[in-house]
Formats: sequence, C-alpha cells, structure tokens
Amino acid sequence: AVVGIGRLITLLASFVKEFVGVDNADLMLKDALRVAQQYENVRIVKGDLEKLSFLFPFSYFDDSLCLWNTLGNVKDEVVVLKELKKVTSGRVFVTVYLKGTLSDRKEWYKAVEIKVKRIDTQNEIFYTESGLRSKSYSLEEIKELGLKAGLLFQNWKILGDVILWVEFGVSDR
Repeated sequence: AVVGIGRLITLLASFVKEFVGVDNADLMLKDALRVAQQYENVRIVKGDLEKLSFLFPFSYFDDSLCLWNTLGNVKDEVVVLKELKKVTSGRVFVTVYLKGTLSDRKEWYKAVEIKVKRIDTQNEIFYTESGLRSKSYSLEEIKELGLKAGLLFQNWKILGDVILWVEFGVSDR
C-alpha cells in the first residue's frame, strides 16, 4: 500500500496484476509517479493510510505491504493496521526497525544524510530536523499491535540484523 519514492515498483510490478502505491507526501509521490510511468499496471494514489477504506473497497487487495518503517512513522499504528486489514483479503506484510539496533540506525541516518535532531534512547525513537519521527519495535510489540488491529500473526524474520519483517493474516471479520 505505501509507495514512498517508488523503490518497490521496479521490483514488484512485473509480478502482480495491479500495483497500487499510496502516500500523502507530495515529494514522495512525485518520485513514485516518475517510476510508475514505465508500467501499465501501476497506479499511484495520494492518500492517508489512516483512511485507506475511504480510498479502496473492502478486501480490494490480495496482499498489502507496509514497508521501510512506515508503521514507525505514523501517528496511530493500530488504526493503520486496521485500515490495511479492511482493504486486504490475504496477508499484510510489515517491516520496521528492530529494537536494540540504535547504533546501526544512527550510522544509516548519517550515511544517507538524514539530520537527526534528537534521539529518545529509552524508547529508540529518532526525531529528524525535517519533522520525521521514526520508532523501532520488538517482535512482541508488533505482535500486540497486530492483535489490537484484529490481524493474525503468522511469521517473522530479522533482515540484515536491523529490520523486523512480519507477516499477518487477515482474520475472520
């Protein structure tokens, strides 16, 4: 569901019937639209993740993706997961920063020249000069968020020692 600058379009568009990317940031949408022009099956939509069910019909998507720590940047994670559940018939995949990787994240932000304004080291939340708030999560925290949203936890992996990948199923409604 979340498109950002369109990094996944080139990787996934040829494997799916329809790729729909959603973002509410004009800067992100501009880049995603440029990438999307190369594919007939890609649609980019400006929208709020907390209101996905106003943009798409019930169970519109077979599977949904919420990647690149998007969940760690939203105001209410449970609301976003509930919205993903409403518009998805199959699985919801989520990637977030793994708790306990504070130094790795500091190095990554430095490498990509994101200016960090403040770090809440106790809760592992980064606040950037551009206004981004980036949280990290333990597996138990993500499971709990999924449970509150009515999703069924199915699988998880740690990617590159920093990213927590989680697969949820859409439970009986």
